Amino acid sequence: MNSNDIDDLLKFAVLRENKIPEKVDKRIEETLRIPKKMKSNIIIALGRLIAIITSVLTIAAGGVGVYAAMGGEVAGKPVFEFLGIKVSSKIDKYRENVEDQVIYYEDTKIELVSSICSEGITILEFDVKLSKEDKEKLLLGKSIIRQEDYDMFEETKINIREGAEETLKQVKQHEIVTNTGKYVALEDIEVDAEELENLYQERLKSYEDIMDYKEETKYTLGLALNTEQVIGKYTPDKWNPDSDLYGTIYIDNQGYYAKNWQKSEKVNDYEYKIYQMYLLTDTELQGKEDFKITLKNNKLVNMTLPYTRDGEEWNWTNDSEWFAKSFDDEYYEEQRKIIINLDGDFEAQVSKEKVLEDSKIIENLDLKSEFRNITISVEKVTVTPIQTIIQIKHTATQQTTPTYKQKSEKTDEIEYLPMTSKFRIYDEDGNEINNIVLSNWRTLIYEDGTTRTYDSHDIPQEKIKNATWETVEYIVIENTQCSKLTIITEEITNNYSDGENIVEMDSIEIDLR
Repeated sequence: MNSNDIDDLLKFAVLRENKIPEKVDKRIEETLRIPKKMKSNIIIALGRLIAIITSVLTIAAGGVGVYAAMGGEVAGKPVFEFLGIKVSSKIDKYRENVEDQVIYYEDTKIELVSSICSEGITILEFDVKLSKEDKEKLLLGKSIIRQEDYDMFEETKINIREGAEETLKQVKQHEIVTNTGKYVALEDIEVDAEELENLYQERLKSYEDIMDYKEETKYTLGLALNTEQVIGKYTPDKWNPDSDLYGTIYIDNQGYYAKNWQKSEKVNDYEYKIYQMYLLTDTELQGKEDFKITLKNNKLVNMTLPYTRDGEEWNWTNDSEWFAKSFDDEYYEEQRKIIINLDGDFEAQVSKEKVLEDSKIIENLDLKSEFRNITISVEKVTVTPIQTIIQIKHTATQQTTPTYKQKSEKTDEIEYLPMTSKFRIYDEDGNEINNIVLSNWRTLIYEDGTTRTYDSHDIPQEKIKNATWETVEYIVIENTQCSKLTIITEEITNNYSDGENIVEMDSIEIDLR
């Protein structure tokens, strides 16, 4: 990844109005402050840094929102439709009503009304009825753009043109010096007017996109849950010592971090449907099919609606703890961001028993694909009435902290802390099935068998030897009628010898019969 790639990623992040989580932001800051005596490791550190940024922005770009009501559709859009993952219309059969779970804030009412629990995926449905006062307080429907934005944009145009002109002059100056050996001052160089205009327009485009985005953006309601629940200390290491570990959900009174996503649907000016989806895996549930969910420190927050470049509305949040307290615009933080703290918890008894009764579970599969020191193995497939979940274990062995060596000493044989995989899924007729890959934790298994966990945003910064880097991932696809699935893994590798590559691993075939 070169500087232009990073620049494009950061521009994309600006357009999405997403903020890198606080812990990851701290890791970036610490990585860039590597002591002089450690400069020999700077390439490794920056490689990790780029991997972290890429991981976070990939999550931001591919975050999950929930459109559907438990009855099948909201505004004609089934659950996961915008991800291309269809859900059976039978979903209503598995909806469980939740009784007497209401929090009032003066005349505003927030009620947890239902749940649906499948293998890995749990969705909670909320009804929100706002008072007139709170609707106005939350500034719903107001535009974020201000006159200051327009004024700053006009100043920026001047700076962009001046910068484009200087760039062209520097290029021409370099050519003159290279070809003639004579130095010419920048002020004495003239640039082609057409070339200047083209470069100016090219650079202006990204800023115009930001302005267009702000003009399209409106405020909407957000229900942020478990935003500041410290459930322990994050695994300490050299770069990130003693950070608070935040939970997002309580399961049978035990706090956990679980990846989560939210989507709100406007019913009218004062009423909203809000859907909260959690990735609850074997790690969190520990084999339980029936369990109690508790949500604490709940908040109502106004937030901007993100849009794709073609104007389609995107989901607006994942990981509620960051959503409730993070935004890059200082004016917005001080003047327009409204947080209403709700006094009370939500609690619901949840069960995936009803879904599992009508599901087919295939376990003890001896299916794997290998590349160098990386192994992708299929551990379990659950064909539910709602969707199909493929549980994958991604393992990288021989994890020893690399040191910067001369080119002749580099090796292509070991992948160090691989973070990103892309899966292509095909049915028996060769038709590709869209999918989304979810995970909560990564595990570092030391040479002596002890373990340490890292959340899905993070990677170790400590020195390790002969360790194993392991991630359990859940691939969600639509529930098909086919008897065979084929998985092809595209592994993004970066072994510090030939840079970042995408490697297609051998396919894995799953017999669903």
